[in-house]
Amino acid sequence: MKIKTNIYLIAILWFLTGMFISSMNDILTKYLGSNIPPYEVVFFRFFFGTLAFVPFMMKDLNLFRTSRIQIHLIRGALLFGGILAWCVGLNSVKVTVATVINFTIPIFTIILASFFLKEKLNLFKSIATLLGFSGILVVINPTALEFDIASLVLLIGSIAFASLDVINKKFVNKEPMLSMLFYSGFFTMLFSFIPALNTWVTPSLQDLALFLLLGVGANLILYCVLKALVLVDVSVITPYHYTELVFSAALGYAIFGEIPNYTTLIGALIIIASTLLLAYEILIKRVIAPSRIQEIAK
Repeated sequence: MKIKTNIYLIAILWFLTGMFISSMNDILTKYLGSNIPPYEVVFFRFFFGTLAFVPFMMKDLNLFRTSRIQIHLIRGALLFGGILAWCVGLNSVKVTVATVINFTIPIFTIILASFFLKEKLNLFKSIATLLGFSGILVVINPTALEFDIASLVLLIGSIAFASLDVINKKFVNKEPMLSMLFYSGFFTMLFSFIPALNTWVTPSLQDLALFLLLGVGANLILYCVLKALVLVDVSVITPYHYTELVFSAALGYAIFGEIPNYTTLIGALIIIASTLLLAYEILIKRVIAPSRIQEIAK
């Protein structure tokens, strides 16, 4: 049981690291997106991200070989759609609002995983899912006069990311991790290339340096998430998406002076409540319950 618990904690640590890096990338994306068109932001992010992988791939040319090119194309398309929606949305809403909307990813992941990965959608997960969606409605507040359509764009992006999470979990043990990281970035870069040319704005040297950081950060996010998915099921790590709100709120205030409004905070609290339900279900069934069974057996 100790080994299983350690694996669980290591997976969570990997995932939390990915969430912090993700918050840093959101800040960079919002800053760069104020001067650079979204397609170009996506292109440079994955251009530098893909370029950073080449030296590692060259050490073993077999990493370039894959029998699942169609899967990588789908992954690239989903990543392109999700990142593009994210870039567009961040230009219009506060970082914290975008982050809270991004919290729908685990909700959609749980639903999709129940269909495609045959992970059971029990009472706890069903209640948590409904509670999570109610929180999102509070955040985006579609009946308000100040409702921003960018919120819906971000929601579409969340569905794309959730679909990507499910595919990653399905194939993470069937392809080398470096190959998965390289091809997801490579195809996303290709999908964004032509649209970027059509809206091209020449970046400054400072912009290019920040794009380099953005690309490296993107690789680290995917690496951390995939490392976590190798160790545990999708439903185990999904509750920990919500720690990103703390990182985003702090960075958004420090960099842009953004202060979350009350609807964002209320919605976040509702979603966090849904997270606690998921975490409780996982804790009881996967950590505490097996330990109790072993104690009784002794």
